[in-house]
Amino acid sequence: MMRSLLVVVIFAMPVFSDVEPILSNYRISGQDLRSLQSIAEKFEIHARTPKGLEVHVPTGRAKEFLLMAPNAELLEFDIHQEIDRLQGSNSDWLSGYHQFAQVETILKDYASNHPSFVTLTQYGKSQQNNPLYALRVCGSKTAKRLPQIMLTGATHGDELITVEVVLGILDHLISGYSSDPHIQKLVDNHEIFVVPVVNPDGFKARLRTDNGRDPNRSYPWPENMSNTPTASIRAIMQFVDSHQIAGSIDFHASGEMIMYPWAYTESRPKTTDEAIFRDLGNQMARHNNYVMGQISTTIYIAPGSSADYYYWKHGSFSYGIEMATSKVPHSSQIASVLKDNLDSTLDFIEHF
Repeated sequence: MMRSLLVVVIFAMPVFSDVEPILSNYRISGQDLRSLQSIAEKFEIHARTPKGLEVHVPTGRAKEFLLMAPNAELLEFDIHQEIDRLQGSNSDWLSGYHQFAQVETILKDYASNHPSFVTLTQYGKSQQNNPLYALRVCGSKTAKRLPQIMLTGATHGDELITVEVVLGILDHLISGYSSDPHIQKLVDNHEIFVVPVVNPDGFKARLRTDNGRDPNRSYPWPENMSNTPTASIRAIMQFVDSHQIAGSIDFHASGEMIMYPWAYTESRPKTTDEAIFRDLGNQMARHNNYVMGQISTTIYIAPGSSADYYYWKHGSFSYGIEMATSKVPHSSQIASVLKDNLDSTLDFIEHF
């Protein structure tokens, strides 16, 4: 059963020049495939519900949107009014969330304190010169090739819960290595690359975008091989190109869904691959009862996504997971969202 999204929580922080716009929430239904693809390229389709797709539209672009979807229903004007209300009545809402500098310190401390199986790599810089980090967790001392796994968060910079969940999974792997035989086996038999913040420019500004562009629409895909990625996405593409990633999870929020390619088309992946995608996805969903399916048919057409690129270019079994019921749940809910995704992620790693 598809679960509808609750209010999206974004909060005011110092931002760069592309200030977060006032957003209105519209519902569309009955659009043809070409129209949906055009809308998805320009606006954030943030939920699929039984009544249709819900779209966030900057108020200043409402006229442009309504030309594309003239029958759209306005559900809510200025989502930020509700955000302000929540923030004002819940002073501890953000108390469990980390800033980018804190994430950077955590990663450096892990590498410094556990040098025998944890290594920190800076694989590039963002457009605004922020460092791009990947933490490698691997306990093997042999030269044999191991399955390589990648876990990523904050591709969309305003989806703050993704960073907390990725950090929580990372902590479980590292802290459990010396005491939990199951964790030790996973770490000894895989190279696990963890990127808590793919898009630091957006994350620091608390914006979905990467310097004005949606980073998860900027990957090339089979029908647009020349699509130009943002600086942060170009760097992680190069990182993946230099490895042999067998499987990846790109964590997003929100909606409680586990999804696999294709995103750019409703055509299905190869039959043998889809069988693996579905079996593994269903195994993961047993832990959290998330909806499982193909991206384009489970949520919406999304050309230029990470899952499509890694599957298309490298044959990686790549998933996009939409966690929680908002982008920034109350800090008291972080542990619950982590619990929903921890065992499913461990099962994912163990599959390879």
